[in-house]
Amino acid sequence: MNDIPFEVRRVINVLVLFWQMCNNQPNRVGPSQTIDELIDRCSVGKSFFRKVYHDLYSDRRSKYAGFSESEFIQYLEAEYNHTTHAEPVELGRKRADLAPHTGVSHVYERHCWNFKGHISSAICARCSVCGFYICSSCGSCFCGIP
Repeated sequence: MNDIPFEVRRVINVLVLFWQMCNNQPNRVGPSQTIDELIDRCSVGKSFFRKVYHDLYSDRRSKYAGFSESEFIQYLEAEYNHTTHAEPVELGRKRADLAPHTGVSHVYERHCWNFKGHISSAICARCSVCGFYICSSCGSCFCGIP
């Protein structure tokens, strides 16, 4: 997955190394301020990566014991890609709720191809894959056009 930003790729790589340490020497792993700081630098996926990291150094690391290294990487990448779409959809929904109270003007205005709802550049977030605005009602962008 080449479209994953450097900061996120770095967190994935560090989590894979930490996962390997947990499998090889489970009694010698614990929280790391450095890993926490790396996760904090991610603009998207922060809560997911923090949860995986916490699971790894706690008694919940067995959730990931059945993974091979490549499967663990695929899992982290897939969940990151899921959050990159889910978080902007949620942001758009929050902005849509606040828009009537703020007097926001709509620069780019169209309608959703799927839901036929209003899409505005002042409210809706852009999809990191296709670059178009994500409908705050149904979560569609141009990635989902059949």
